[in-house]
Amino acid sequence: MLPMHNKTTNNTVYDADTAERMGSLTAVIGFVRTLRQHWPQVRLNMAQDWHETYRGTYMKLLWAILMPIVPMSVFMLLAKIRIFQSDGRFPAGVYIAAGITIWMLFAETITITINAVRSLSHSLADAQTPLIVPLVSNYSMLFSDTAIRLLALLVWVLIEKVPFQWYMLAFPLLFIPMIAFSIGLGLILATFNIVLPDIDQLTGMILRYAIFFSHAFFPLPAEAAWVAKFAYFNIPGIFVVNIRELLILGECSQPTLFVVASIFGVILFVLGIRTFFRLEPHIIERL
Repeated sequence: MLPMHNKTTNNTVYDADTAERMGSLTAVIGFVRTLRQHWPQVRLNMAQDWHETYRGTYMKLLWAILMPIVPMSVFMLLAKIRIFQSDGRFPAGVYIAAGITIWMLFAETITITINAVRSLSHSLADAQTPLIVPLVSNYSMLFSDTAIRLLALLVWVLIEKVPFQWYMLAFPLLFIPMIAFSIGLGLILATFNIVLPDIDQLTGMILRYAIFFSHAFFPLPAEAAWVAKFAYFNIPGIFVVNIRELLILGECSQPTLFVVASIFGVILFVLGIRTFFRLEPHIIERL
């Protein structure tokens, strides 16, 4: 719902009637306004998460840095010994490093969104804190883990002597539609998970196996008829394939599909924000 600011108490007041009538544009404006108003708190929450994760012994710090890239390293090793089919346009290590970085950003955004809503406490409602604030704060480790994977990808690009191009610096823009898709889908699933608690487990199971159809590790066999048909609906695969190509090669093999998937991602983000704000009073009741 759209939070209304109470100047007397300096708190956010929730209006259930307003929430149920909320349109898409109003929801997006409310989302931006709420984030802008509460950004100092979001930033503080993220800083505390990073401090808790990266402080302590050197071994704890090393483990926190290595954990995001261990799966990537294992599959890069398997690709090096030719366990997986390779794409001749990419060095095998770069193909997998880029693919896993993109996939993990896609999948973890969904799961973190669902888990963040599930872990909300009733004290937030008592304090009249908009629920979107702690939800966004939970993306702190996603940002740091993605940064670590991108650094690992950069190192591997340098090792493989992939020519540097200036367009590579625009990589954050490539992630925006995919992140929008994941947040929107995550918010919709998270709100339903309040009523049907098994949705989070089902989503986790699907994502665990969907990675093998996402082109993150290896290209799917082009000669298979089902692959060509599946490609039109494989949105994670569309994002992984085209973002990796644009990032490393500067070209895009599926421009139409990528544009359609990007537009759909933005639409799903708007629907997710509207769904979350509309159902926020009911979420608070169930906390």
